[in-house]
Amino acid sequence: MHSKQVVKSDLETLSDERLAEIAQSDPELSSAAEEVLLRRYKDLVRQVSQRYFIEGGDREDVIQEGMIGTMKAVRNFDPAPGASFRSFAQLCISRQIVSAIRRARRKKNAILSESLSLSNIADPGREEGLTLAETIAAADSDPSVQLFLNDLEHFLQNEGNSLFSPLEQEVWEEMRTGGTSREIADRLGRPVKVIDNTMQRVRKKIHRYLDESNDR
Repeated sequence: MHSKQVVKSDLETLSDERLAEIAQSDPELSSAAEEVLLRRYKDLVRQVSQRYFIEGGDREDVIQEGMIGTMKAVRNFDPAPGASFRSFAQLCISRQIVSAIRRARRKKNAILSESLSLSNIADPGREEGLTLAETIAAADSDPSVQLFLNDLEHFLQNEGNSLFSPLEQEVWEEMRTGGTSREIADRLGRPVKVIDNTMQRVRKKIHRYLDESNDR
């Protein structure tokens, strides 16, 4: 059956492979054929999306990426004899979601690097600086950015003892409240040089933790 012999009412009865072919080749029925395929594959998208999580997003964000993957499958499927549209679509859906996850992770690390450069964590020798809480408030109006930075602060506040030495944990708590390295040294009764070095180690451990989490 050639596409010119197909009418819109026939689309629901056609195979996935035939629909993909029409979506690519028939300007009059392209949108309608694509819409039928998107409806057919919504359940598969939901099934695949359950395996993944996008940082800073929710379940609907993952599903949306899966639907984008389905549209890419429709537009790039090769309707060669014996080719399975379902197998190709599942591959495109997974690839699209994984790509979105990688983008989110790159954004997360870029956000952190930018945020830390704004705060006295990045430059413990500066005379004035933002606390982490102030950095969170000022970093970005994007809710996903706010969520990530709040999660980071929560992790470091509650799990920092597994990341930092006792002195580093003590200095980190002081860094969260703000102040120069000299002011922190005065509050803790420690030499400024010791505090400077400790603040540098804290900063490096935070970055190392994020690099490792990005690789997981």
